[in-house]
Amino acid sequence: MTVIAMTREMGTRGKDVALELSVQVDLALIHHQLVEQDIAKRLSVEVGDVHRFLEGSPSLLTRWKIDQQRLSRYTTEEILKLAQKGNVIIRGWGAAYLLKDIPHVMRVRICAPMKYRIKCMMDRLGLTVQLWPGVKLNGMMRRIPTRCGSFSKRIGRIRCIIT
Repeated sequence: MTVIAMTREMGTRGKDVALELSVQVDLALIHHQLVEQDIAKRLSVEVGDVHRFLEGSPSLLTRWKIDQQRLSRYTTEEILKLAQKGNVIIRGWGAAYLLKDIPHVMRVRICAPMKYRIKCMMDRLGLTVQLWPGVKLNGMMRRIPTRCGSFSKRIGRIRCIIT
């Protein structure tokens, strides 16, 4: 029974890494839509309301409809239920933290250098950067800390952290 709990830094193409890994090792990849549907059903609200609440942009009505403690409890129960079934990659949802004390669960964090992350995000959003003469992007990036630990395996430009 294989369970991989995956987390990522923004702009590391973690979704692509998770998808490729799920194909390579033949595991079900848990998408947020699946978990949101089950939670919405249990809360008796629309899936869109749960999604907006989790993304941090709920309407006032949505905030009244969704009890945050119940949402948290149902999310935890869903993640534990999925892990119990096994043969899954659970991306996000705090799964790496929730499943940290279960010995057979592999927890993976996808990291990448800041330059790569910025380029990925700019490409995704269709942005370009024009800097003033004399301004260097490298100097700004050195000040941004990374949360990747020392136990890592490099895969191309993407670094996977296994804890």
